[in-house]
Amino acid sequence: MACGYCYFCKTGKTNQCLNGMVIGHSASKEGFRLDGGFSETVVVPAKNLIPLADHVSFEAGSFIANLGTIVHAIRRAQLQPGMSVLVFGTGANGLLIAELSKKPGPQPSS
Repeated sequence: MACGYCYFCKTGKTNQCLNGMVIGHSASKEGFRLDGGFSETVVVPAKNLIPLADHVSFEAGSFIANLGTIVHAIRRAQLQPGMSVLVFGTGANGLLIAELSKKPGPQPSS
């Protein structure tokens, strides 16, 4: 959750907030962590929510942050049709990048 006051927040780069807090994620400074990541319900400021379209399930919506990271990585890699891709790890991000890198042309290496 971005502070809204630092340089990065004021320039629209809230993902780089200097004073941000993450729910359920350990950080190097105790003040940057909020318990509750595995809670059934969590209260957060409305500005931190992403509305889902009615046709998007909560399960699918839970991958939005991961998917954004993967799309960014694929764009930065400037993948071209016919290129091979090697993916390390079979976690959520590894599986997503393996699937998305198949389209529109690059194939993951096995």
